[in-house]
Amino acid sequence: MIRYRAAWATLVVVVACGVEAAAATTIPARPAEVVQALHDGLAAFARRAEGTTGTVGHCAPVDEALGSRRRAHVAAPDGLEVVAALLRALQFRGSFCAATREEKKVLFDQGRQRGQAAVDRLEAQAGKDPQRRLEHLRRVPHAGLVYIWTAALWGEGLALLRESYALGPEHPVTRVFLAEAILAHEPQHKAEAIALLEAVVATPPRPDLRVEDRGFAERARTRLALVKP
Repeated sequence: MIRYRAAWATLVVVVACGVEAAAATTIPARPAEVVQALHDGLAAFARRAEGTTGTVGHCAPVDEALGSRRRAHVAAPDGLEVVAALLRALQFRGSFCAATREEKKVLFDQGRQRGQAAVDRLEAQAGKDPQRRLEHLRRVPHAGLVYIWTAALWGEGLALLRESYALGPEHPVTRVFLAEAILAHEPQHKAEAIALLEAVVATPPRPDLRVEDRGFAERARTRLALVKP
């Protein structure tokens, strides 16, 4: 992952300054089978938290979503929208569906492999000139999501997590993992880590992300109990 740290730093600027430009870029037409698979996957994934009150989602709709998104990935392996959707479902299935340690490892390894492959392609296309890289990545729809979900699946590395936090400072997964990395590698910045964890605990779960948000809040409370005076 070290060789990609410059790319993550560049993307901080891309996401901060170029979201509208990327959204306005014309996206190549996708095969009908890919469009249908993404639609089916989105509909299934939306059912993952129906009726839940805790930190475990429903496995069946997530597995259904994974099946649809894997079919889309087979049909369009280089499609960034497809990759981002698949990575998100893999992360949820491994983290919030009571997966065993071995199941989680398999799911996360699949996500890391696919996410890293997409990052490799983006890096090769972007070139080395800083200005041209920036201009290119601003115009690539879904590039930011691919970088963010790849980071979530790695979930480690202080430099990487600081860059991920710059991309999505309001996302609890970023706050929790960054706080844990600070406590492990920069204990002198313990106050910063505590503030990040307290922010997660204080943020109400979002209706469409209630399982994930409750899970990260619970993880943050556990860490706070160990480190807060």
